Amino acid sequence: MTQGSHRGIGDGMSANGDPAQHVKPQAVEARDLRPDAREGQAGPPGVTDRPVVPSKPGNSGGGKGPEFKTDVRRGMRAGRLAMSLLPPPKVRKLQEALHAKAKGSPDYRFYALYDKVYRRDVLEAAYARCRANGGAPGIDRQTFEDIEAYGRDRWLDELAAELKAKSYRPQPVRRVFIPKGDGKQRPLGIGAIRDRVAQMAVVLVLEPIFEADLEPEQYAYRANRTALDAVRQVHGLVNSGHTEVVDADLSGYFDTAS
Repeated sequence: MTQGSHRGIGDGMSANGDPAQHVKPQAVEARDLRPDAREGQAGPPGVTDRPVVPSKPGNSGGGKGPEFKTDVRRGMRAGRLAMSLLPPPKVRKLQEALHAKAKGSPDYRFYALYDKVYRRDVLEAAYARCRANGGAPGIDRQTFEDIEAYGRDRWLDELAAELKAKSYRPQPVRRVFIPKGDGKQRPLGIGAIRDRVAQMAVVLVLEPIFEADLEPEQYAYRANRTALDAVRQVHGLVNSGHTEVVDADLSGYFDTAS
């Protein structure tokens, strides 16, 4: 993480969606609280909807990623159904407002974002993404079919109540092993659906903030970006005269990281 790595340890937006400065509040001027940073008023939209390949490495090369306002309204590529689901309009407005504030004020710290995580519309959007992604049940063996038989709305209400009361506790992760091409096994942790939905709700709130700080050369785990996009950028750089490629990998990273 580059210049915005400080964002996650500080502040955010107030409970009603208005931005507020936490550090040195006496220095805040009226222009810092203009409505363009309020929930639902993200300011002017982006001018590009796809990454632009830089003519030379680094930020000075003219590369830029898509604006988040465009990202949250545009479908993803095939094979990424879960991430292509558009959140409800109010959630989109919240994301656009957060991204606009983060993009326009790189040193701004966000606070009081927790109440956004258990908002019902945010949890519904998170559930829809997890449902579209499917996947095996966690350690509690609860499936999406079980949840819907129990009552999805009732289930979401209970999760929201736990999050709001701060009594929510994640369950242990179920450990499974999947075969690797070299004959070895890769450990994989499968969380309970309840925990995956809560985590996705956090992603919906935090992603637009941290997305504003990422460099255009970064492709991993980003909305609207895939490994193929990275390959295309490398291809463009090679065609423009950059002939040296450094390939690096962390050996057995996920064997110890999780």
